[in-house]
Amino acid sequence: MDQLLSDPRNVESLAKAIARELVRELVQSLGFKAVVEPIRDDGVLRVGPLTVDTFRHEAALHGKTLPLKRREFALLAFLARNPGQAFTRRQILELAWPDDVAHGLESQWTVDVHVRRIRAKLGREGKWLVRTVTGIGYKLEADDAPDSAHVQT
Repeated sequence: MDQLLSDPRNVESLAKAIARELVRELVQSLGFKAVVEPIRDDGVLRVGPLTVDTFRHEAALHGKTLPLKRREFALLAFLARNPGQAFTRRQILELAWPDDVAHGLESQWTVDVHVRRIRAKLGREGKWLVRTVTGIGYKLEADDAPDSAHVQT
């Protein structure tokens, strides 16, 4: 055990794993539904017309691939794992980008910037899929999209 902990990389990895587990337990103890739900066997998450393939690291809207950057994909995948659940900017930072937070990249405004970029890439449906929850933060939801009769869930 001492040899394992003598390498700073091992200590850092262990600390991150412990922090993630503590956050998960805290969120669940506060009555929120599970933040990190098991991904389906095929790694594909579907929210309305949006498909997020966590294995291929790809997202598509109505079958058209979205050109997402790493952090944009991580944010969209996080929200897709928890559709309909609102998250604060702080929660998004800590749960969608834990490695970035560990390295000091934790401005809450970066969440707004990435949400804006994701919405732009989603086009006209962006504001209906990635919702602003006033006074809270953001959530991913497809229930009230204008074309909801044509949305496949």
